[in-house]
Amino acid sequence: MSSDCLNFKDTHRFSKLVEDYANSHPQLVPFFNRPFCTDSFGPQMAEKAQNYPTSHRAILVDALKEQYAHLKVSKSTLANMESLSKEDTFTVTTGHQLNLFTGPLYFWYKIIDTLKLASHLNTIHPTKKIVPIFWMATEDHDFEEINHFNLNNLTLSWAGVNLGPVGRRDVKGLESVLKLLQEHLQPGFNGDYLTSLFEKSYNNCTDLSTATRFLVNELFGEDGLVILDADHPKLKSLFVPYFQEELLQQTACKSIEATSEALQENYHKQVNPRDINLFYITQNSRTRIERQNDGLFSSGTDYRWSEAELLHELELHPDRFSPNALLRPLYQEVILPNICYVGGGAEVAYWMQLKSYFRTQSMTFPIMKIRNSAVLLTSQQENKWLKLGLSKEDYLQPIKQVTDKFALSGGEGKPNFEGLYKQLAEQFDTLKQFAKATDPSFSSALEAQLRKQKKGLQNLEKRWLRAQNKLHQQAIFRVQRNYHSVNPGGKLQERFLNFAPFYNEFGSNLKSQLMHSLDPMTQGFYVISM
Repeated sequence: MSSDCLNFKDTHRFSKLVEDYANSHPQLVPFFNRPFCTDSFGPQMAEKAQNYPTSHRAILVDALKEQYAHLKVSKSTLANMESLSKEDTFTVTTGHQLNLFTGPLYFWYKIIDTLKLASHLNTIHPTKKIVPIFWMATEDHDFEEINHFNLNNLTLSWAGVNLGPVGRRDVKGLESVLKLLQEHLQPGFNGDYLTSLFEKSYNNCTDLSTATRFLVNELFGEDGLVILDADHPKLKSLFVPYFQEELLQQTACKSIEATSEALQENYHKQVNPRDINLFYITQNSRTRIERQNDGLFSSGTDYRWSEAELLHELELHPDRFSPNALLRPLYQEVILPNICYVGGGAEVAYWMQLKSYFRTQSMTFPIMKIRNSAVLLTSQQENKWLKLGLSKEDYLQPIKQVTDKFALSGGEGKPNFEGLYKQLAEQFDTLKQFAKATDPSFSSALEAQLRKQKKGLQNLEKRWLRAQNKLHQQAIFRVQRNYHSVNPGGKLQERFLNFAPFYNEFGSNLKSQLMHSLDPMTQGFYVISM
């Protein structure tokens, strides 16, 4: 096994904000609290300790023990859970939707990054305890985003429609998915384990939240991961003052818009805030709370309230209120003694819109870590690729760029187009100097001719590439076939494929190799040869 870590910028797959944050660009400094580096964590813990009430710890631990009551808990997870009651314990957190059978591979990368970061911080801060948390997005209501996963060229889907918070959804109708999973995995120990894991997770649990907790605990419980479902009345009660403030003052919209405008001077805005960033939830619905005249209502329903009535409803039933994507980070930081959030590029982008809002709520803004990305290569894929004269990094480039590179590398006596472009520029630079000394008006004619000559040379280069592609058609087909075996449909492997085909081949070594390869203190893209 070997691995190489690339800078996000070198992959050409990530936004400018991700590239700049990973490279500590100074223009992003106003949008985060402390940079992601070893020296930031000591001060971050000291600051968080000042505004995380001790009383929250007991409520958090009670809620977790309720959620784990019917689950087999490892000694390391139990110890981590109980340590949360102590004032010298902090958390590092990642979160994700309740994707069927974990969904795409990066679900794993998020969790492994979080586990390794917690372990690393425990080593360098021996007087503190750092607990890894997986936050289940149980209140999300987009069923279509989570109801499937991909095995190579096959998509396995759970039929159904949106019915409110997915965590509360009854786990039914998955027998056909289990059958397909069984049919498309190689027979043997690893395949049998995967089908058994799927069956135990979804057939023996009542709802998707419980099923996902069981599944993730089976995969990562022995590593001490603590899995949290924040859709809990005791935890929601801690957030009641913030719910009230959002209903009455709408501070979030004003402060987030101001920060977003500043961020937009150089970057794309990820999320737009609403006047009220809350949902009202029942067992089968999650709908926006909106203001109309002097009252409030839940869009698409018959629920209508005066301000006083809705505040009374909040006091009696805080579990019926749900933060949207922009308020969820604040909810997380209120109920957890959290010092770092591990997320993807889009998540980090919208967290940066929240910096000033956190300040208005007197809440410590966590350190943000862009999760590591990865592409996994089998030895067969890698050997064939290298024999074609391509590098492992080429797997991350667009297929057209890869085939052009291959065509350009084939055969002797190929035109030196780079040299021709340089020679052309030098010749026209000489002519421009003569023009300045004789007739300055001649310069515009020279510029027009240079553009014409460049265009002609570009057309010749394209024709030559087409000829090379035709000449090496069979070899290029092998390049394309190998490329698409790693990037299905041209998509990043981690955003498309499920862990199952890799676990089927490598078994428990999949996790151990990822744990070995991913460095918690980097923010980059790994090419891992299995």
